[in-house]
Amino acid sequence: MSGDSVREWAAQIDPRTTRLRWYLIALATPLLLTDGSRVLAWIAGAPVTAAEITVLEFLSQFAVTLVVAGALEEFGWRGFAQPRLQERWSALTAALLIGLVWALWHFPLVYGGTGAGYGAGAFVGFLIGLPVFSVAMAWIYNGTSGGLLFVMLFHAMINAPSPLQIADTAPSWAQTVGELGQLGFLLVVPLVLTLYYGREYLAASQPTPLIPGRRQ
Repeated sequence: MSGDSVREWAAQIDPRTTRLRWYLIALATPLLLTDGSRVLAWIAGAPVTAAEITVLEFLSQFAVTLVVAGALEEFGWRGFAQPRLQERWSALTAALLIGLVWALWHFPLVYGGTGAGYGAGAFVGFLIGLPVFSVAMAWIYNGTSGGLLFVMLFHAMINAPSPLQIADTAPSWAQTVGELGQLGFLLVVPLVLTLYYGREYLAASQPTPLIPGRRQ
């Protein structure tokens, strides 16, 4: 990769590349996917309270995740792999493939004794959730014509601590409603994006060239 290509690749994080609404989408969509269950549990009658975390603690964890996970991983998953896989397959197929590889990448963190803090059942959640997140992130990435900053923000939000928590006193059926609702969100979001935008681009139109130096 030439020096010019590296600069073009890194330029994908330019915050001036798109409109304000994509910042809102990048920050709000992960909340729907990760905290929708708590809202549904609250609607079902479960007591839901604010998490015991200060604003400063939330922002510091968000910032660390943005730099460590959001930046280091997303240069690979979306900045490199997504546009190259899209040259051969549809954006949807590329996103699902990346999501599965992304889930497998977490396997050592769950079962390898790394001390990452994941429970033994977390890997099943990765296998379900990460392909869904990957589809949503491909939509954001293609919709912003390679705005890598926005998928970095998305990644940081899904890793940030939840602002809500379900009380231990919540009835089990209410928690079940929330969990089923969460699964529903995870199934509906990629379906809606695919039906509305089409599997080929997951965007309103064919995105401009996302690979540095590549011309369409």
